[in-house]
Amino acid sequence: MLMKTTVTIKTAIPVMHCILQSFSNRETWVAQRQHPTRLTPEHPIGTTYFTPYTNPLDYKTKRPSLRGIFLLLLAFLGLGVGEVLGQTTYYFQPSSGNPATVSNWNTLEAGGGTSPANFTGASDIFIIPSEKTAFGTSAWTVTNQVTVMGTIAPTSISSNNYTAKSWVIESTGIVLLQQTAGIVIATNGTFTCSGLVRFNRSTSLPGSLTLSTGATATMLNGGTWHHQETPGGNIPTMTWEIGSTCRVTRTTSTPTAFPISSLNQEFYNLEWDYNNSSANIFEANPPRFKPGGTLTIKGTGTGFFGLANTTTARSWTIENLVIEGGTFFIQGSNSSDLAHTLTINGNFKQNAGIFHLSRLSTANSNFPILNVKGNFEL
Repeated sequence: MLMKTTVTIKTAIPVMHCILQSFSNRETWVAQRQHPTRLTPEHPIGTTYFTPYTNPLDYKTKRPSLRGIFLLLLAFLGLGVGEVLGQTTYYFQPSSGNPATVSNWNTLEAGGGTSPANFTGASDIFIIPSEKTAFGTSAWTVTNQVTVMGTIAPTSISSNNYTAKSWVIESTGIVLLQQTAGIVIATNGTFTCSGLVRFNRSTSLPGSLTLSTGATATMLNGGTWHHQETPGGNIPTMTWEIGSTCRVTRTTSTPTAFPISSLNQEFYNLEWDYNNSSANIFEANPPRFKPGGTLTIKGTGTGFFGLANTTTARSWTIENLVIEGGTFFIQGSNSSDLAHTLTINGNFKQNAGIFHLSRLSTANSNFPILNVKGNFEL
């Protein structure tokens, strides 16, 4: 029969041991007795244990874990785990200001803590809270990690970059890459983004996202890379996870060429709204798409966006195609074009704009091929 017994320890064992036991196991500590008056030195003074048991002669106990000892010592010393391990988190304080100024950082988000002596702590984390903007005209180098929940905008025109080994852009975070300054991921570092990165070359001085040797960049679910008004600026090669978006826009009246080869990577969603007076043609190196992803054509200016214009037969497989404006084609105007093939694993939808199977003005026996495995909607 299941019984519940209360046992109160009266032996002279240090009280600390009782607290250690509470760290080493989240459930109620149990002491099952061998005899009502026989208790072992494992049990601390004055501690009451509640235990269900079926055999009054069965006795069990548990010893404290090393983790429990460690946490207890920290509690007595008034220290946090991060401080003991050499890690301190600092929060950017002003609503806007230079991140390279140590007095702009504090261990307490609301202020009142301490500022860092420098930015070289091997495990330190520097957080830019939401609704705050970090920008400045001097270089800024962090040995470990920068987390962006607000906005960070290197604005120097003398290539003074912001460098860290780990960049974490949260869903509310915004990175503005403009003028000549940019973000640098240090050797073997990482850049992850579930927020927004906007690469803006509205002037002749573009910003940049630079990956040092062994560094990687990942756009996470919900993350967006916005390549805006950017002639001549490449899109870095990175991992585009499901739910991420690459958006390319140029809506100004002056058309210009785009470095189309930088789209030769695997996207999830790719949106194109780029004013160009000539054709943007992929030929042998078109973008690739993860399952479920979508290519959306919003505008091409007076130019085109197409697969091929060559005597070599090309084929391109995408997931979903949506045309909302501009001009899209499979086969260009080269009279010697071979039969190019576009396969859509998902759906085709055209709300506006122009879709050409071929732009040839004369007859050609090499007809382009469109395969749509899902819905076809005009």
